[in-house]
Amino acid sequence: MKSILILSLAFTLALVAPATDARAEPPTDAMKADILKLLELTGIEALMGEMSGMLLGQLKKMAADVPDEKWKDIEPRLSSQNMIDMSIPIYAEHFSHDEIKTMVAFYETPVGQKAIQTMPLAVRESMTATQQWGQATGTAIIEELEAAGYTVERPGR
Repeated sequence: MKSILILSLAFTLALVAPATDARAEPPTDAMKADILKLLELTGIEALMGEMSGMLLGQLKKMAADVPDEKWKDIEPRLSSQNMIDMSIPIYAEHFSHDEIKTMVAFYETPVGQKAIQTMPLAVRESMTATQQWGQATGTAIIEELEAAGYTVERPGR
């Protein structure tokens, strides 16, 4: 579900504002603030927090003998803020400040909020439908080619 959310948000961002040429200068403080607002509005910031917590949980399971005091030393390295800090220059590289502000304005609207809530479901349903179509169409084409005397290598056969 989380990967679908990220995919749908990326798709939505691509539709709302096309990427620009790479920026030669680092983002200004104002642009950083607007990128952070975009990450908050789209739920990406919260998702990063969840990812950080999941990573910590997985590491704790993998190293069950590590005492809590050691994990307290390690936790800051897994902070979602690290992911946010890494993401800001990436967004600044692909979008102008005006484009970021336009996306923020869009996601503050009711339609923008609906897109955030609804896109994961729409993407999941679309992926299911296209996967079923691809399997059925691929199978039909393979059968047609085999019936015509062509050799088709099928995985697992």
